Amino acid sequence: MQPHIFVVMPFGLKEAQSITPATDNVLEKSAINVNFDEVYDLLIEPALIKAGCVPFRADKESGAGDIRTDMYFELVTADVILADISILNANVFYELGVRHGVAPHGVLMVHGGWARRPFDVAPDRTFDYEGKLFVATEEERDGTWQKRLEAEVERLGMVLRDALDVDGQTTGSPVYKELVGLEPVDWRNIQTARAKYFGKVFVDWRSRVEVARRNGWPEDILTLADDAPTRFHRGRLLWEAAFALNSMQRFDASKSVLEGLLLLEPENLKAQTQLGLVLGRLGEIH
Repeated sequence: MQPHIFVVMPFGLKEAQSITPATDNVLEKSAINVNFDEVYDLLIEPALIKAGCVPFRADKESGAGDIRTDMYFELVTADVILADISILNANVFYELGVRHGVAPHGVLMVHGGWARRPFDVAPDRTFDYEGKLFVATEEERDGTWQKRLEAEVERLGMVLRDALDVDGQTTGSPVYKELVGLEPVDWRNIQTARAKYFGKVFVDWRSRVEVARRNGWPEDILTLADDAPTRFHRGRLLWEAAFALNSMQRFDASKSVLEGLLLLEPENLKAQTQLGLVLGRLGEIH
């Protein structure tokens, strides 16, 4: 299943590097301004898609919900937060801090190379991208520039995919890294409008699984199991799908669903037990 990635970054045109005044031995350097909307549209979004993710940025939301509430919901529930810390943007570091405080995993940071990283996050895993691509003038954006951009999308996509593959084995939050034993927040009872909407979606999904089960349509159940708005709902959906497939004695299909659930929730004892029973039914335990 594709992880849901909430991208935290500056919006629009921002100063990435201040003007450097001339001195006796050094010429003046102009300020560097970067359009971070271009960084997202041309690099970060396509790289995340290549990495097999579903990227999302707050300003791309077309719904009519409360922006602030929806932002917090994403920061707490998204599979992964990707933060662009290229510049000292207060909103970015505030939102990154929220994520660091609520979850030990699911934190990636990228940097365009225009300035030093702040002390508090300097030791943490950060992936560089070629920021020079985005200070090129329109005249400089020729075929060679396009090839460089495409190569950077490919490279960053592979880097992020590799990082995601080991994310569950590392502690990306410095808060949880330093405060060993700290428990992540339990957000299953959030009562925001979006959370309630997802709850209704889950009820509708479960009714459709029941219809598929009664009609003997295991393929429909497998298709429905791929549709989930958050990792919590995804786990519940996979468990319901496995239960329905077991009742139809489709143990081969149930096995793949349970394996997917355990990739998502390795410590899920119920899923571990159920997978053992399924493997026994398939004769794969001797």
